[in-house]
Amino acid sequence: HLKRIIMEQTMEKGPAFKLTNTLHMKGRDFLRTWIEQQQYNLQKTLELLAQREFSEAAEAVQGARKVFIYARNASRAPAQLLEFRLQRIGIEVCCIPSGGSELLESLARMGAEDLVILFGFSKISAEGRILLDYQKRAGYRTLLFTSRAYQEEKNRGDINLYIYRGEENEYHSMSAPVAVVEALVLAVSAGMGVTAVDRLETIRKLKGEYGRQLENK
Repeated sequence: HLKRIIMEQTMEKGPAFKLTNTLHMKGRDFLRTWIEQQQYNLQKTLELLAQREFSEAAEAVQGARKVFIYARNASRAPAQLLEFRLQRIGIEVCCIPSGGSELLESLARMGAEDLVILFGFSKISAEGRILLDYQKRAGYRTLLFTSRAYQEEKNRGDINLYIYRGEENEYHSMSAPVAVVEALVLAVSAGMGVTAVDRLETIRKLKGEYGRQLENK
């Protein structure tokens, strides 16, 4: 009996339950209802995400010597998009390995002029807690993407971007996180001014010069 109760409670918190619950709620017109749900998520994010924190995040990215990004599981999708976009405008970015000794090797390269961006929507992983703790010694700043309105002080970043992804028992989408990532890159680009534009123009010229050779490879 105890084993059955534990299994039921585990299922209620797991991705299978969330997907099943969402499918039951949405009816059969999945496209329309899903997009409408994302519109709601985006609106809630806009209402709850503090503009001051967002502006501070853009300034932190722009002013960092190097940006380190840490994400696991589904969070790797918006994290990889952020890496790609920032590199295109000339920001030096390094993705932190998901765990093990390689994570610790990344710690050794972080300094006071760096920014560490963490994606920890529902909870902070053990690796994330290490990154938040080590900043006390290394002096880097931290930026946390989160879906938790309240975090213990030890699990908070210097800057915290709250993103609404649905209720706890629903299938959680990455639509709102991706939208915030794109907006953040635009804000950073605006802050960089001609520097970001010049970088993209250089890429365009290189594609014109060498693109055909790569296509015919």
